[in-house]
Amino acid sequence: MRAIDLMEPMPQCFAPTMAPMPAQAEAPGAISVLKVRRADTFLRRLAGLLAMAPLQSGEGLLLAPCASVHTAFMRYAIDVVFLDRAGVIQKIVPTLKPWRMAACVGAYQTLELAAGQAGALRLSPGQRWPELGQQRAHQHP
Repeated sequence: MRAIDLMEPMPQCFAPTMAPMPAQAEAPGAISVLKVRRADTFLRRLAGLLAMAPLQSGEGLLLAPCASVHTAFMRYAIDVVFLDRAGVIQKIVPTLKPWRMAACVGAYQTLELAAGQAGALRLSPGQRWPELGQQRAHQHP
């Protein structure tokens, strides 16, 4: 069983927002919690990970809408998980190195994780994360 916790909003206008939302994945696996920041405006997606400290184990950045990402100007690799509107994993790109691109036809949103976390969380295509579906978490002003 896994859980996702969408965290509280950050004060910067361009920083990814976060709202609390405990959730569980519909797939077997070890118990874990993933704290996800949501970047769902143009400026927040534009800033992306460049406006944040590097992701740590158990943290992620959800970009929506987003079907492609790049790691230009980044100094570290990330795992990239592409999901559809329902929160079903379409594709996983492990350890995307700096100055690379990745895309997925049919993806609506992208979850960026610290390198190696997709494997550690036992993520796989077809797995469903309903809390990352099209409905939005409660956002605090």
